[in-house]
Amino acid sequence: MPKLHSSERTRNRAVMAAAASVAKLPSSRAGRPGERLAKRRKFYLVTEKPGTRGGGYELLNKAALFQGHPKALLPPLGQRGFREYPEAPLFLADARLGAIDKDFAEYSGYWFISGRMKAALELIDAEAFAFLECRVQLRSGADAPGRWLCDVVRVVDALDEEESAATIGVSDNGSKVYHIPMSANLLFKESAVGPHHIFRMKYFEAKVVCDEEMRLACKTAEFTGISFADTCTRQK
Repeated sequence: MPKLHSSERTRNRAVMAAAASVAKLPSSRAGRPGERLAKRRKFYLVTEKPGTRGGGYELLNKAALFQGHPKALLPPLGQRGFREYPEAPLFLADARLGAIDKDFAEYSGYWFISGRMKAALELIDAEAFAFLECRVQLRSGADAPGRWLCDVVRVVDALDEEESAATIGVSDNGSKVYHIPMSANLLFKESAVGPHHIFRMKYFEAKVVCDEEMRLACKTAEFTGISFADTCTRQK
């Protein structure tokens, strides 16, 4: 285990404190029947922060991982999470290929995160996530700090369809889907979200939504590479 500098230890303590503060929040912000909230709960779309450089990671052991599987890291059919693999994914970290120092990146539809970010997410809302541990090595062959593939596995039907700029369609298999324009206002039913801090949208699972508490915890922890876009930027 590499030794941490005092500044990094201080930073990690701040991460855990921020995450713990969210974990201790009341179990619901939705309010009791008959109560009115003074202010509507805010939600954000979670994505990778755009950058001038791409990712600096390359998956090395594809042949070993994908025997009898699709030739990519994908969830099980019809589910979220991870397939069973014969060994841990092994990534090359090479700064010449792109950024390798961000806490948060996207890879093959998953999040690709640092160990300190994983620890914080588990404190904030553990049941929302599934993780797959990955090995990382440098071009020299030396081990680098490990990373984790992360999937948001909680799916919630919470969109306020009447108040949101989304249209309802039907997919090829007959199931309901949302069609959502870019920069569309999306409002969510707080009673459906309940105590959860993060979730995928049912009928549009590519979009991951978090609440203000999770956003603030990530900002306080100074996680790099992650971006939050207000789902309701134009007030009615």
